[in-house]
Amino acid sequence: MTQSIRRVLAAACLATATACSDRTRASDSRIVVRDSAGVEIVEHTAASIAALPQWTIDTVPLVHIAGDASGNAFTNIRAVEQRADGSFIVAEGRSREILEYSASGVFERRVARGGAGPGEIEYVNRLQLTREDSLIVFDVNQRRASVFAPGGTFVRQVTYPRTSDGSRFRALGMLTDGRLLGRLEKSIGELVATDGPVTRRRFAIVRMAITSAGNDSASSGVVDTVAVVPDLETYPTAFPSEGKSYPDIDFLIFGRRTNIGVADHALFVGTNVDSEIAQYNEKGVVRRIRTAVEPAPVTEAHREQVHAEITAGFDRSRQPQAILDYLLTQRRIADVFAFHETLTAGTDSTLWVEEPRRPDQGARKYVVHDASGRAIARAQFPARIVPHSLRKDRMLGVWLDSDDVPHVMVWKVVIAKPSRSESAGRI
Repeated sequence: MTQSIRRVLAAACLATATACSDRTRASDSRIVVRDSAGVEIVEHTAASIAALPQWTIDTVPLVHIAGDASGNAFTNIRAVEQRADGSFIVAEGRSREILEYSASGVFERRVARGGAGPGEIEYVNRLQLTREDSLIVFDVNQRRASVFAPGGTFVRQVTYPRTSDGSRFRALGMLTDGRLLGRLEKSIGELVATDGPVTRRRFAIVRMAITSAGNDSASSGVVDTVAVVPDLETYPTAFPSEGKSYPDIDFLIFGRRTNIGVADHALFVGTNVDSEIAQYNEKGVVRRIRTAVEPAPVTEAHREQVHAEITAGFDRSRQPQAILDYLLTQRRIADVFAFHETLTAGTDSTLWVEEPRRPDQGARKYVVHDASGRAIARAQFPARIVPHSLRKDRMLGVWLDSDDVPHVMVWKVVIAKPSRSESAGRI
């Protein structure tokens, strides 16, 4: 099955489970905080989540960088970051460029262009700004991180080493000591069965120190394993091609996968085994955040909507009829949604836990946790806005207009006004 079809139709997300014990250190009626062998456990009831204040975004953006103006021809924005001085860095996927704009949205410079040479990019999977305001561009196709000075000058590149067993390193960020944090994708140990033939292979989250003599063949890495976690849910299938069926591995629609949130101060990992999210620092797990919320069932109406979206997408893809038959009859759909869709580490030490995206849901929904792991709010944003950077007072994201043209915007985060029914219920 093609990667493009898989990306369009595959599913979501995450969170781990670990048993703990005693010694309640602090609590209120809905949140319990306790210690278990030096690891802080923060437990939320369903009632505590339901009672949280609701956040949303203001209707008028603070900054709007249009995708159809001269110098701003956005088509496929891969990543966006904002510097301390307010200026914006945008990774444009189609033109393969890194562009910089002023705090007011005026185009200033092209930091990098497409290519394979030093300082050039091919497929950006992440941008990172250091404390010194240098820019790090992670290029998954070229297996390297390119570093640019605050003024946009290319400084150096770090190439990820090849492994003898064919494992693939995908960078998640660069630590302050120069080591790379990333996932090492290879089969580790036995398959973990989850539901009949559905399985989740495991991969390692690692810190890697790179040594290099200046070329790929001389690059090597010293690996420190942080955690070993299960990947997304997959199952064996027979995929039709040119009148024949071939063995393949497919992704479970709405299935579980491990989500990772990365910030300078912390690493958050949720495996979707249950509702737990583990927070790591340099020494290991320091906190486990748990929520007593049951995953919602996938209904027949959800399944029908999935099939409708598959059919609509197929009409535009010009694929053989046998592929549509496969997608409608053989693609497996999970019985329940995962616990969460994504984990986003906010720039102000918050953690934004996205709820699963359901076919009948017209918004992106989050539970926001503060630096101590306690839930402080629920947030809801329009579905056509993709957040790239979040904090309690504002959100930097990409809005898709009615023609699917992307725009970079900054919105103020505000307390949502209660609906009439909610207001009436409080009188």
